[in-house]
Amino acid sequence: MSSLLPYKKSTTVVVGLLLIDLPVFLAVAVFGVVYGFKDTYWTILDWRLAHPWSLLPSLILAVWLVRKWWRA
Repeated sequence: MSSLLPYKKSTTVVVGLLLIDLPVFLAVAVFGVVYGFKDTYWTILDWRLAHPWSLLPSLILAVWLVRKWWRA
């Protein structure tokens, strides 16, 4: 099972953030069909940057996931 874990710390952080923000990417994929992918992505990104508290759950979960992977 440990062979599936990322070896580099930078790769671990990127994979962790991608897994944590997967619901955001799915929302862009679903609503992007109707409203356009670029416009949907920039709208969600602008909202998240305007409300920094919305980034905290992603950051907390990413830190937890990275620490868990590093200990494994």
